[in-house]
Amino acid sequence: MQINIQKSLKNLTVLSLLLSSMSVMAANDFIVARLKGKVTFNGVPLKLNQKISKGGTLQSSDKSFVSIKSLEFGSNIFLSANSSLKINDVKDKVPLSLVEGAVRWVTTKDKTKTKTKRVGGIKTKNAVFGVRGTNFAIIYGKLLGESEIVCFDGKVNFTNQKNRKNTKLITKGQWGGLGGRFGSVITTMDKVPKNVVEHFDKLLK
Repeated sequence: MQINIQKSLKNLTVLSLLLSSMSVMAANDFIVARLKGKVTFNGVPLKLNQKISKGGTLQSSDKSFVSIKSLEFGSNIFLSANSSLKINDVKDKVPLSLVEGAVRWVTTKDKTKTKTKRVGGIKTKNAVFGVRGTNFAIIYGKLLGESEIVCFDGKVNFTNQKNRKNTKLITKGQWGGLGGRFGSVITTMDKVPKNVVEHFDKLLK
């Protein structure tokens, strides 16, 4: 009788761990919320409402875009045309990597209660953009190795990958970059005219 009780307790423990693991996995899922044209994930065309539960690369073609929703971070991520975005493994502290093109991060209130050790954000080859409840766009050009940011609302931590001490807090209406014409160090961010912010806002919606 005692052996059966021990067996049952062991089975309950395994089941509990399994359910806990599934809960964490659910937090890391992305859902395809909007889709236009041809966008692939690891080379396979995406479908509306499709769930993405593993690491891989989103690739949008000409005149195409995709918007994916994350409950882990309570956000919507918009990938523009002719862009490439990598969804990183859950072990990576930064969930997304912009390989090329343009992406927009919009924080929403729709968030899972599951705890996560990761911090919301996007990185490029030379920079990391940490989310602080905000709305911003990043453009990365492979040719010159330029990372550009426009902040529509809130705040973003902009950090140099090669020198983590070189970091700036970007606020609403600011624009700046790193690499290429921007140089190898993050300097003071520029306040951009309202019409420029509105242009980027319309472009990445």
